[in-house]
Amino acid sequence: MFLAGLELDLNRFNEYRSRSITFGFLSFGLPMGLSLAVMPLLGFGIPAALLIGAIIGSHTLLAYPVVSRLGIVKNPAMVTVIGGTLVTDTLALTVLAVVAGSLAGDLDAVFWVRLFGILALYAGAVLVIIPRVGRWFFRNVPSQAPAEFIFLMVVLFATAWAANLAGAEPIIGAFLAGLTLNRLIPLKSPLMTRVRFVGNALFIPFFLLSVGMLVDPRVMVESTEVWVVAGALTALVLLGKFLGAWATKLIYGYNREEGLAMFGLSSPQAAATLAVTFVGLEIGLFGETVVNAVIIMILVTVFVGPSLVERFGRELARQEEQKPYDPSEAPRRILIPISNPATADALMDISFLLRGKNSEEALYPLMVVRGTEEGTEAQVAEAEKMLSHAVLYSAGADVPVSPLTRVDRNIATGIGRALAETRTSIVVVGWDGRSSGSRTAVFGTVLDQLLEQTTQTVVVAKMGHPLNTTSRIVLIVPPSTDRHPGFVDAASLVQSFASEVDARLEALVVEEDPERYQALFRKTPPEYPATFEGVEGWGPLLWELRTRLEPQDLVVLLSARRGTLSWTRELEKLPAQLSSLVPESFLVIYPSETAQKSPGQGVIGAGPSEQALPAGLAPERIVFGLEGGGSRYREAMRQILATHFGDGPELDQVVDRLAASEEEFSSEIRPGVTLPHALVSSVEEPLMFLGICPEGIRFPNTATPARAIFILLGPREKRFDHMRALTRTARIIRGARELDDLVEASEKPEVYRWFDEQEEEKRKSEGTPPSGSVPS
Repeated sequence: MFLAGLELDLNRFNEYRSRSITFGFLSFGLPMGLSLAVMPLLGFGIPAALLIGAIIGSHTLLAYPVVSRLGIVKNPAMVTVIGGTLVTDTLALTVLAVVAGSLAGDLDAVFWVRLFGILALYAGAVLVIIPRVGRWFFRNVPSQAPAEFIFLMVVLFATAWAANLAGAEPIIGAFLAGLTLNRLIPLKSPLMTRVRFVGNALFIPFFLLSVGMLVDPRVMVESTEVWVVAGALTALVLLGKFLGAWATKLIYGYNREEGLAMFGLSSPQAAATLAVTFVGLEIGLFGETVVNAVIIMILVTVFVGPSLVERFGRELARQEEQKPYDPSEAPRRILIPISNPATADALMDISFLLRGKNSEEALYPLMVVRGTEEGTEAQVAEAEKMLSHAVLYSAGADVPVSPLTRVDRNIATGIGRALAETRTSIVVVGWDGRSSGSRTAVFGTVLDQLLEQTTQTVVVAKMGHPLNTTSRIVLIVPPSTDRHPGFVDAASLVQSFASEVDARLEALVVEEDPERYQALFRKTPPEYPATFEGVEGWGPLLWELRTRLEPQDLVVLLSARRGTLSWTRELEKLPAQLSSLVPESFLVIYPSETAQKSPGQGVIGAGPSEQALPAGLAPERIVFGLEGGGSRYREAMRQILATHFGDGPELDQVVDRLAASEEEFSSEIRPGVTLPHALVSSVEEPLMFLGICPEGIRFPNTATPARAIFILLGPREKRFDHMRALTRTARIIRGARELDDLVEASEKPEVYRWFDEQEEEKRKSEGTPPSGSVPS
């Protein structure tokens, strides 16, 4: 339960909170109803039937390690069950308290106040005190593995013990402890790896061993009644849990595998079950027969539940792999130049979180030794010693590493060579907050040279507090950031990083419309909840930061290299200004200048080939399956343009304008392809659309039916940009050797592949190298 609380995705938990509550009541209420209907037929009274309903209505997440191992923890169905566990166990213990109180004759107002008042006070104290204590501990106690692990164990046992004092089962306290520490312990960290090992290799096996030791073999052999009751309990719990899971599946539209995996995860009976059983024995409602029958039922469910999760969880994992490509989950190859042992762990922690979910790519910690005539061997030996610490630290987090050592007279050049050799897409480098003193320097000689010599994404980090204590990320978005070629990559990187840190994301947009950037971020996976506010200039931005920032905040600046479209002089001053502010922790992200590719994964941040689409053509504006035949070109254009404009008068105006142009001029670029275009006032940047109709649609003034329909719209005030986009698109279409793969495409990856091939042909004809190459 502690592990489940630690690993639970709190954002998804909040998103599916209502589902968890619904599942909890169904998973508890249906077995309770079955118990009240069946157990009196076996000679049990209503109080005993209520307690048995509480026994079979609760469940323990014994199959959770299987869910974690299969990588389906964030599946909505699994999140629903994990959250529902808190509901079922709380209801079971409430029924236990009420039944025990009724037998003692204590069901008065004082009883109810004591029951719910003390529990509410306990839960509130845990949820308020533990996060603050944890944040203080990780900020002020030197990072040492034994001390951190002991702290977690103290919190775990203290909250479990306090739960027992408050009248709840200790497993409720363990789950609450995990929830309160969730944001302080990243999933990819040495500390989480140690907790998983101890839980899966020690606590859970010993718990199952203790359950087996409770069985009295003599009673099982001598009494047939034990087997009758055990069979009834087992049948009731499996039927009730199946009905609860299947009802939730039908209500929320989960698929068959998700429903059966929910059934398997919620079937095992253990901790809460034993607690209710032994209390029932103490108050005289149960005898030894029921106790042994319950233990037999537990033994059956702890085998059935994990087996079901193993089987159907694998199917879920396969379905996750077959989902459409999500660029935010693309593995990232990361290089970490290290020069200061004191900051090495912080840089590795950042890299763990940037690496990508389920990535198998190794990290590349790098030491560059400045080459001299004397002492080089000693410096290399010292560098390898420092790298060995990074290797051990990564091994503790179960992250593969490939340490690198380079000798070069220029440190920045050595890093650039390592980038080219390893084909890494991201560089994570530290900064101490001091520049070289030159007016033109942003950071210092090495970092400024590195930015000049590379085109990959560079993340400059200055950490003044432990990363796991971050409660809020303040993102600074300078003007024209969305025009940077690496904006989509950077937005995806920021959102996935915020998700891994599990911190609030607040963006300050300088001199531009915050709603537009909010819409862009929402379209960029992985979508993460964020607030966007506008500031009128750089002066108001600094004032806002000084008044808003708190010690546990992390500032992230989306910057740009000198000479790029979104670069301004203020960006060169901002890092030094940030280093003097309260948190003293910030990241400066320089997005990629090219369409970089990660080995085996295509373009980072855009899908396998999406980056090859012409400028202005977004995947959501590609339409397949247009109805062909006749002269339905107006309907076809309306269907294509509706992907952006929706259905309304604005759409009608654009269609009328394009149709009028078609009546007068031919938009046929080559047989089977048309390119209608127009200047309109309702767009701010050139927009391109593509519709595919294998049967063909007859346009006015064309020789053959159009099977591929490109539509280009440009803003009236940017006529030159529109004409340039029109020329570029026409050149691509006319230069293509064949169009069959495009006009017969039925899925977006096929369109991406066609444009990729055109780009490759262009590079071959021009003799240019592939994008993403690194200057050495």
